[in-house]
Amino acid sequence: MSLSKFIANRYIYSKKKMGFFSVFSIITISGIALGVFVLILSLTVLDGYDKIISDKIYSFNSHLKISAFGNNDLPNNSEIEDTIKKTIGNDFVSMKRFVEKGVIIKKNNKLLPLLFHGLDLSGNKSYISKYIINGNFLNSNKKNEIIIGKALAKRLNIKVGDEIILYSVNSKNISPFSINSMVDKFKVSGIFKSGMAAYDDQIIYTSLITAQNFFQLNNKISGYNIRISDISKLKFYKTKLTKILNYPYYPRTMFDIHRQIFTWIKLQKKPIPIVLGLIILVAIFNIISTLLIMILQRLKDIGIFKTLGMNKKSIRKIFVFEGLALAIIGIIIGDVLALALSFIQIKFEIIKIPAKIYFISDAPIYINWVNYFLVSMFALIFSYLAALIPARIAANYLPIKSLRFK
Repeated sequence: MSLSKFIANRYIYSKKKMGFFSVFSIITISGIALGVFVLILSLTVLDGYDKIISDKIYSFNSHLKISAFGNNDLPNNSEIEDTIKKTIGNDFVSMKRFVEKGVIIKKNNKLLPLLFHGLDLSGNKSYISKYIINGNFLNSNKKNEIIIGKALAKRLNIKVGDEIILYSVNSKNISPFSINSMVDKFKVSGIFKSGMAAYDDQIIYTSLITAQNFFQLNNKISGYNIRISDISKLKFYKTKLTKILNYPYYPRTMFDIHRQIFTWIKLQKKPIPIVLGLIILVAIFNIISTLLIMILQRLKDIGIFKTLGMNKKSIRKIFVFEGLALAIIGIIIGDVLALALSFIQIKFEIIKIPAKIYFISDAPIYINWVNYFLVSMFALIFSYLAALIPARIAANYLPIKSLRFK
């Protein structure tokens, strides 16, 4: 260990202690740790929103949705399906037909308007199945089975195995004197939880065949849910399909359908550079002020070092090492705190947020190690630059003035 490092360590663990570190050391470490913790946690939550909401939206819908203008019905046309596959080409992953219409649910004398969504259960298992928390997912061989969201089940006191009554109104035949209604009884086979109010509280899922029979559609559908391998090309394929399919087909991306959610996430990310700048600025002033106070306390020491022959470079190193050591300790503490809180939130979901405002009920967390690395490196670099200022001041003190200072 060099002499400069040895002296820096002695200053950090000085006799004027508060616990293990000196008072000023603890102040500096706390400021840096808090800044790193807040910034990493902010990025973790925003990344969580972006990833988790996107994953859930794609699980309950798809990347591309093709429906009819005015929510009209579409014919089950194999030629159209072939055209869609050929248009997307190698990026095509899957295509599922669906039916989606409004219904009214009746349970315990309560009436509530909802969406009734029929899923195509052929081929691979639906992505929604991974969100089932009670009971079982839909069985294609069983009729009149449904799955509902946890929030809706709680609101209407519905359990797995309960039977509910659904009413549908055929809007095409509505008149002031007569309403053509479809009514049927359904059994709850499972309860899912996505954490998003738009699904957990507003949509009931069933099989495609059950929905077609209930709405008396014969073989008609509401549209297609399409998945592709490269979502960066969503806008390109949407434009291409719009030109090829024409009326009444209406292609939309999930970014179009849930524009308000993705716009909100984008807006939340814009202030991040400002927040980063403010945290860095606070950390810089914190380090500079702390080291300057330490220098004022150790002017006699600096005078002695110079009298004994220590050059300016070595004296600068003492305070640079001291600043870096405090910064590294603060950065590590900030990283550990952010990581600990992230794991606690993932495991226990202790931080609740209003779903009607933020779209999901629990604060989302996505641990991205790149964020930890970048924030830590930025904090370290700026801490080093901040330590250079007081270090240079200390090195330029004249021995005579330092020894005479009282």
